[in-house]
Amino acid sequence: MINFDHRVTLKKGRKCVVSFFGDVHHNLEASHKRLFADYVGYLADRAKTDEVRASGQGDYCDPFSSGEKLKVRDLHGGTIDQIDKLTMELIDDFHAVVKPVAGSILGLLEGHHFHRFQSHGTKMKNGTPLFGATTTEYLCNLIGCAYLGTMTLSTYWINNKPLKFLSHHGYGSARTRSGRLVKRRRLAEKWEADIYVLGHDHDLFIEEESRMSQEKGDVGNLYRYYVASGSYLRGYITGTPFGTYAEEALLPPAELGSPIFEVEDRDGRLHIKHWLFK
Repeated sequence: MINFDHRVTLKKGRKCVVSFFGDVHHNLEASHKRLFADYVGYLADRAKTDEVRASGQGDYCDPFSSGEKLKVRDLHGGTIDQIDKLTMELIDDFHAVVKPVAGSILGLLEGHHFHRFQSHGTKMKNGTPLFGATTTEYLCNLIGCAYLGTMTLSTYWINNKPLKFLSHHGYGSARTRSGRLVKRRRLAEKWEADIYVLGHDHDLFIEEESRMSQEKGDVGNLYRYYVASGSYLRGYITGTPFGTYAEEALLPPAELGSPIFEVEDRDGRLHIKHWLFK
């Protein structure tokens, strides 16, 4: 687990926009590339007037699944060289899309779909060896952001006021919204945070929970947010006889997009609004 702290100083009249993106599967035909480009454009526009901080939830491209990665190890050297080159090109293409907001991306989690470079000759353009690194680590090097690994418990200090979030790519295959929400709520039983974020199930929601609290003689509300970080992979595409794995497994259709939080420092505390970009 990566413990990641970041400080944000808000000038008067400015807000902090916090967002999470993942399960883009950008190299696949079923990926909604236009919607993801619109999302990047939205963050870039907001960065002109506000402070924008984004984090990745994994599965940015889709080179291999967990089971397929095991089989790659058995291939001979020439084939591995070609696979390394191909997966680098996939990441280069994705980097070109997110480059307008590279300065706003603080870190990337690992997902389930990635490639670990196997060739000793695989290097970045600046000569940095990539043997043993994952495609997500390579993307972090290109962007200039932190590699967050499997899980992060992070704090954004916004004008010295903490906003804590726990973030993980996600797990399991719950089909109902209630089952997916329970997975996120259970995180609060063991970890203290304000925002709990999981991806993987391609759902998109922000569930707000209010708790009563007393501070300095006043009684007020404290909030927790349970977040499904969304996806950009279309599960059902009309006009094709065979769809994606979502259609084959008859998984519930899900909205595409990303969660957005807007944080304002006002009256001595952080005020949070949220909505879904879709």
